[in-house]
Amino acid sequence: MKDSKQILLAYIDCSFKQDIYYGLAVMLLEHVSDIQNYNINKVAQLCYVSTSTLSRFCRKLGFEDYNEFKHGFDQKYPLINYTNDFLQQSTDDILTVAKDRLEDIHALIDSQLANLDISRLDRILERIYESQTILFLGHQLLQFYGSYLQQNLLRYHKLSYSFYQDADQIQFINRMSPRSLVIILSVDGSYHIKHAEIITLLTKKKVTTVVITQNPSTPLINYCTDSLVIKGTNKNDIGKYGMLFLIDLMMLRYKLLYPGLDNL
Repeated sequence: MKDSKQILLAYIDCSFKQDIYYGLAVMLLEHVSDIQNYNINKVAQLCYVSTSTLSRFCRKLGFEDYNEFKHGFDQKYPLINYTNDFLQQSTDDILTVAKDRLEDIHALIDSQLANLDISRLDRILERIYESQTILFLGHQLLQFYGSYLQQNLLRYHKLSYSFYQDADQIQFINRMSPRSLVIILSVDGSYHIKHAEIITLLTKKKVTTVVITQNPSTPLINYCTDSLVIKGTNKNDIGKYGMLFLIDLMMLRYKLLYPGLDNL
């Protein structure tokens, strides 16, 4: 199911002009707790627009209609990656928790480095080097990691793409050829659950896909052309630090493998 709240946030963050749709997005976010209880007429009234304008905006965001948009507000993300002990200790003694967390991150990165498959990493970097069209995908924070990769690759004269909105991603994928490359960043390997429509489209288009994950059992490995499984734990949500470390390592390795590229 698409997350309407995240899609609206991405819309206002990426809008270059504050038109009627921008104002509508802001109004919807201001009434985020009410949307599930109201029909399209009530929401349109709250936002001072017509029902037809609201419907068009829902379709613009990639939803079939208002009802699908409304159901997208059901998405909830409890702190499932944090243990009860961790949450309690965070309340009682935040400095001790911070020090313990730092030790856990160090241990995670040590484990990653000790078990890193360099040959597989190099193969993925070669795919990046040889591909003309590259798209990075991830859920929420991991999509920003994709943008971080995008910015770093441009320093080596490699253009790639990273869109925050599902609708833009789907539109772009529809124009991709099988020789294009899509890299999915998913620490826990659950990207296919949250973005089933995109996975279905990638499979249909037969686009070359790579998943980078901590989860060796994720079905994404079967969906994708290639994969890189990084060793480590995501206990208390520390996997995101390991993924960011890997991305920095990838860029250092890319520069080493392809030294003729000027650094912008």
